Amino acid sequence: ETEMKVIIELEKQKIASINLQARREILQKQEEGIKQAFSLAEEELKKFTTTADYVNILQALILEAGVAIGGGNLIIKTRKEDAAKIKDLTALAKQISSLSGENCSLKFSKEPIQTIGGVILTTEDQTITINNTFASRLKKNYRTIRTEVAKTLFE
Repeated sequence: ETEMKVIIELEKQKIASINLQARREILQKQEEGIKQAFSLAEEELKKFTTTADYVNILQALILEAGVAIGGGNLIIKTRKEDAAKIKDLTALAKQISSLSGENCSLKFSKEPIQTIGGVILTTEDQTITINNTFASRLKKNYRTIRTEVAKTLFE
């Protein structure tokens, strides 16, 4: 009888071990699925930067960062190809001034940034920087986005 209890206990341990391994493999596959979803999102963002709508997003990102900084003399860092897409810095500066209550001027940095898309705004003295690139926004919201992706993929 004692021998039978030992055998039963060993079988229970084997089953528990197999279940644990199966859970690990499922979690690993889910994580791979989530990573693939993020890679696809980055590819879609790269494609999006070639659309007409992207210009509106660039302007909104500049406006958002400029207001958050509170106006002033601001430098826009962006991809080389994006600087040409933004036609009216004066109008954007006026909007920032209006919303922040402070005078604002905008100019492009001479040094382009390497990113999928978006902008980085910095004060002229570089004391304040707001990174409004797509990569930064994805990273900042990673947990929330990851949760939503997991729900979509696995529920």
